[in-house]
Amino acid sequence: MWKTCRQIAFKYPRILLEEERRLIAQAKRNSKEKAEEVVLRHVGFAIRRIHKKAFPSYLARYVKTFFLKQFLMF
Repeated sequence: MWKTCRQIAFKYPRILLEEERRLIAQAKRNSKEKAEEVVLRHVGFAIRRIHKKAFPSYLARYVKTFFLKQFLMF
């Protein structure tokens, strides 16, 4: 599971604020592809923050629970 998460994080790196706003505007105009990209970029950001800040043992223990809770919220 962590391998898949890392692939998402590296495939969708951080973008500039102007580009993010442009993507959001396109998503609001019914562009499903752009809406998915916005969501994946935010998921990638969350993955990178967890990877950077969490202790490896904590991450290994709770990563599945964390992501299940995040995706159930949508």
